[in-house]
This record gives sequence, C-alpha cells and structure tokens, in this order.
Amino acid sequence: MRHQKQKSRLPKMKIFKGLLFVLSLGGLGFWLSGPLEPGSYPIQSVRIVNTIQHVSQSALKGVIEPQIKEGFFRINVDQISDDIEELPWVHRAAVRRVWPGQLVVNIEEQKPFAIWNDDALVNVDGVSFRPEKIDDSLAGLPHFVGPAGTENMMTDKYRALTKSVFDQEINIVRVELSGRRAWDLELDNGLILNMGRESVVKRLNRFAGVYQSDIKAKLNQIDGIDLRYTNGFAVRWRHTTT
Repeated sequence: MRHQKQKSRLPKMKIFKGLLFVLSLGGLGFWLSGPLEPGSYPIQSVRIVNTIQHVSQSALKGVIEPQIKEGFFRINVDQISDDIEELPWVHRAAVRRVWPGQLVVNIEEQKPFAIWNDDALVNVDGVSFRPEKIDDSLAGLPHFVGPAGTENMMTDKYRALTKSVFDQEINIVRVELSGRRAWDLELDNGLILNMGRESVVKRLNRFAGVYQSDIKAKLNQIDGIDLRYTNGFAVRWRHTTT
C-alpha cells in the first residue's frame, strides 16, 4: 500500500514541478522583457567628458535627444556615436552607458591644420572637413588651394617645406597646387614663389640660401620669383612709374 501511495504521488509531483518551472520561466520572461520596453529605466543625464570648443551644443542635442527615450537598455550607443561623428567638427566619438541612468559621451574634435580652398578645413591628418563656417580665429592658418583629393599630399609637402626653411624668416602662408601638379607659394611678406612640379623642397632651399643677403632688402621692388630653373631662379621686378 505504501508503495502504491508513493507511486500515486509521482505524477502530482511532476505536475507541481512542471508548474514551478513554467512560473519561473514566466517570471524570467517578465524580468527580461520589462527593461527592454521603451521608456523603461530612462536616461536621466548626459555627460560630455571633454571640453568642446567648436562642436555645436544644439547639434549634439539634436542627435542625442531623440534616442534617449528608448531607455537605458534599449538605447543604441553605437548608432549615437556614428551620428555624432557626422557632425562637422567631430573627429571621433564614443558613447557608453553608466548605471543607473547616465549616458557618457567622449568627443575628439577635429584639429584644423589649414584652410582648404577658402571654404573648408584640413585637419592634422591631411583630411578635409567642412564646418558650417570658418571662424575668424582660424584666419592665421595656412591656406591650401588644390584639386580635390590632394589634401594629404599638400599637408605633407607643406610640412616638408616649412621644415626645410625653419628659422630663416621664410613663412609660407599659402600653397597652391595646379591641375598639372605645379606648386606656387606665397610668403607672409606677399612674395610669390613659382616652384614648378619637381624638386620643390630643393628649390626652396636654394632660394633660402640667398634670401637674407640678396632678396629681403629688395622685397618692395620684387613682384615674384620663378624658381623653375635647374641652377638658379629669375626675379620679376615691379614696374615703377616716374
């Protein structure tokens, strides 16, 4: 009889354990689905880690605000990072969540190196970007004028040229590259140097060797200098009227 009673309890125990299992799964499903509902565990604050100088606060708000309504668990931080990087002055962006309800935004701004074709900028990596406007504080940057796609080449060439005449009072403020890949330089004193297509650094060094002794004192008489010669250069003198 005892054996029969134990045997009769087995189906009931199985049913009871089965119900417990189903209830536990239901509770787990509720716990998992609850935080994933839009608006659950809302983002309560957004913290910008870096000090930003050029990135527009309103533009950042326009990117982040529509997405924070998704809640802490549903918000797509990778998508927000990508969207922030589309803003003109942003070089890189990283967004992460901090429990219980904070969004932390790390922004690396573009570092402008030169003004590009008068309406854009080139960063220190030789990549152009186009802000809404070029602030007057950037007017002291060198000006690059050249065909699309030559930004990196012009950045490298400018660095090589300025390094070659470092401390020789020759300050390049404008670099132009023609479609035929011929170089022209403008110095801060207004002097124009026609460099040609080849041996540009070597030709500038040749000019620098006589600048202090033969050129500097006569700048107001010179219209430009043509350095497209193998062993020398030609001076274009200004015409004066008497």
